[in-house]
Amino acid sequence: MKNYMVGLAAFVSLLAVSNSQAATVSEKVKERGELRCGVGDPTPGWHSLDNNNRWVGFGVDFCRAVAAAVLGDAEKVAILPIGWAQSYEALRSGEIDIATTSHTYRIERDTGLQVNFPAVYLFSGITVMTRKENEIKQFSDLAGATICHISGSSDESTVAEWFRSRDLQFKALPFDTMTAVSEAYAKGRCDAFATEPALLAGYRSSYADPDDHVILPDLFSIDAAGPMVAEGDPQWDNIVRAVISATIAADQFGINSLNVDEQFELATSAEARRLLGKEGEHGKLLGLSESWARDLIKQVGSYSQIYDRNLGMKSPTKLEPGFNALVTDGGLLFSPHF
Repeated sequence: MKNYMVGLAAFVSLLAVSNSQAATVSEKVKERGELRCGVGDPTPGWHSLDNNNRWVGFGVDFCRAVAAAVLGDAEKVAILPIGWAQSYEALRSGEIDIATTSHTYRIERDTGLQVNFPAVYLFSGITVMTRKENEIKQFSDLAGATICHISGSSDESTVAEWFRSRDLQFKALPFDTMTAVSEAYAKGRCDAFATEPALLAGYRSSYADPDDHVILPDLFSIDAAGPMVAEGDPQWDNIVRAVISATIAADQFGINSLNVDEQFELATSAEARRLLGKEGEHGKLLGLSESWARDLIKQVGSYSQIYDRNLGMKSPTKLEPGFNALVTDGGLLFSPHF
């Protein structure tokens, strides 16, 4: 028994040493020289290939922002289209470093799937798109209709709960991927397509007859979406959270990709100077260079720049920011103090 206990103690000690020496995600990314970002099904505005076969979109840009902060180069990123359902295991296995698959931040996901949501980067909700000819003005008009959605998603449970609570019936038609949902809707297999307005607007813009479809303004729920990372690495959580905060803080201080160098020289606000790395030790505390925020703002942009070119008025979807404006402008976005 004594030898057994000694052996067990030695094993536990060895395991503790091994765990303490395990490389952090940030260290792995730096050693690899590349950030591995998992994205979902190709979705205009969120993650898709442009005419030059380059990945673009809101989620893609936030991956590039993290790459710029950690590696100093927004282009040092591998975009891996792993799909919505596979992203959890891809994170847990270390196949990817971050997922921007438009997942809704839900407590059961954050606590039960060994993933973390470091921060929210898009406030949205769930609604439906339908053909104008159906003359559907409100959700109750969908009683008895067929609604397409992605299987196992918050779209599915939220829509079902709304109808159940009102004792209304509808037919659910689930699919494994968002692309399959969109294709089924486009072929007329369902009367409505349920998911987030930003995704619906993206798919609508890709149809041959976008003006024939309407996205209802009401929401089944108000949701928050954010990037996911694997549990167990608080430094990586901090880095991803800081990157999102930096893009929002840039808007708060009127800093963008076009004036960031000028603001680095001229900014008088102590907080803006800390954001840009001219004062303070944020970079050191995060294990990054002092210019990490300046690099990501210069190479990728402020939050409003990222939103506008992918989902907003400078994009085919032309979605008003709504909740995704600064608190001072009537939205929900704000950054913790730098």
